[in-house]
Amino acid sequence: MPPTATPTPRPTLARLTGRVYIRFAETGETRICDYGCVIELRGSAGVFYAAAGPDGRYSLELPPGTYEANDVTFDFCAVPPAVTPPFVTVTGNANQDFVTSGCILF
Repeated sequence: MPPTATPTPRPTLARLTGRVYIRFAETGETRICDYGCVIELRGSAGVFYAAAGPDGRYSLELPPGTYEANDVTFDFCAVPPAVTPPFVTVTGNANQDFVTSGCILF
């Protein structure tokens, strides 16, 4: 008789939506990021990417958990961008806006 496998339940995914904004250090102005900002969400369930469209909106599905948010829009930044909030906890479908300081090149 062949062994039987116990199926591993898949986690219920939550939809996270919102907008990505960029804050300019020189002026303090905050605007919608309309050039394709990408926020990386890294947690115990894996790494997910919130890619903003031309209107600054993003939408993705990910398992519930706590994720660290990082701006990975550009490959190289002399000063790494700061993202607010730096951590997000996902428990179900939610709306979460992010503000990034953007990439500073010297």
